[in-house]
Amino acid sequence: MRKIELAEKPVGLTQEEETRLVNTYKRTGEAVWRKPYITAALLQMTYSKCAYSEAKLQEGGAYMEVDHFHPKSLYPDEVVKWGNLLPATKTSNTAKGNTDTKVVPLINPLKDNPNDYLRYVGALCMVKNLSDPIAKTKAKNSINLYALNSQHYVKQRADRIHFNQEEFSRLAQEVKEGVLKNGGNPLKRWKARLIAQLEDAQPSEPYSICIAQAMKDNDDFKFIIKELQSMKMVDKRIQELLSNI
Repeated sequence: MRKIELAEKPVGLTQEEETRLVNTYKRTGEAVWRKPYITAALLQMTYSKCAYSEAKLQEGGAYMEVDHFHPKSLYPDEVVKWGNLLPATKTSNTAKGNTDTKVVPLINPLKDNPNDYLRYVGALCMVKNLSDPIAKTKAKNSINLYALNSQHYVKQRADRIHFNQEEFSRLAQEVKEGVLKNGGNPLKRWKARLIAQLEDAQPSEPYSICIAQAMKDNDDFKFIIKELQSMKMVDKRIQELLSNI
């Protein structure tokens, strides 16, 4: 999970329209939050990722559900309130269910920085070493009620970490030997391969917080960066990518 900046309210969601949609929902139970201009804005706000798990939405059968941070069953007046809607996978949305988030403390990625509460050890999401018991409870609740360590999420994160680590291992060995097995300009190819891996940990990519943490903990990655810096091969593009992880 990463901090999300609230996007501009969709132009179509005027105060008059919001009132009309709320009244429609109260009267009929219609899924008024599924208006295309609402769902499109939510997907754009999170790079088409689940706001909680960072799983990619609208791909591979991962249908987007609209989560109401304050549940619509308890707070119907917030059924289309901008800032109460977040794109989510069915896994996370179902786990959270109708939890009263005005009573049960949960990380709200629109208001809280998840990095203040959570850390990753490999593919597992863990509670940070927090002294504040309220913050610790908030972190534990979030891991459980967003299903952040569901089998599916953990496998997806583990697979991506394994792929990155394998590539870093190969690249580090080539850098140590000073050769490029397939010929060509070694420095240019090493740089291109590093950039490809760094792009995998950018905010737009699935599970990017976890992937970035695994990179920073990886000795081969540290070695590659150090060596390329000594060769003055860390250019503006690489620096930009590094600043985002």
